[in-house]
Amino acid sequence: MQRHAATMRAYLHAFLPPHEIDDQLQETTLAIWRGLSILRTTNRPVPWMLGIARHRALRALRQRHKAPASLAEPEQLADRSSGGSGLTAEDLLRILQKLPEAYRVSLALRLIEQKGSEEIGKALGMTPGSVRVNLTRGMMQLRQQLLREGYP
Repeated sequence: MQRHAATMRAYLHAFLPPHEIDDQLQETTLAIWRGLSILRTTNRPVPWMLGIARHRALRALRQRHKAPASLAEPEQLADRSSGGSGLTAEDLLRILQKLPEAYRVSLALRLIEQKGSEEIGKALGMTPGSVRVNLTRGMMQLRQQLLREGYP
């Protein structure tokens, strides 16, 4: 678990606001521990663990019965044209979470955990080529969304 905690944390950033990550990481760890017998028999442990993390994150989102603040309509951001502070990590995560899941998960692992295409592919059960496509398309969508929200 310690070896993969950073990957799971970055993965959860694709779904949840930062203040919920630690709680969901603990919940995910407990769920993995309960399924330890499956973990010992699987030949792809990281995708299995990330699947549990995804399930837990989506379950937490559904239990709220409303859109999370990070996925709700964009709040008014500081006016960047008059010397605003620019893009913050919180703003970037909020915008990242608006992307399609395949793109935001790949980008979260790349941007937060700084994993390469091969590592991301192993974690998600994808080929490195598919990961590169998702990263390229995701980055294009991220840039477009940043421009729409007034970031240069």
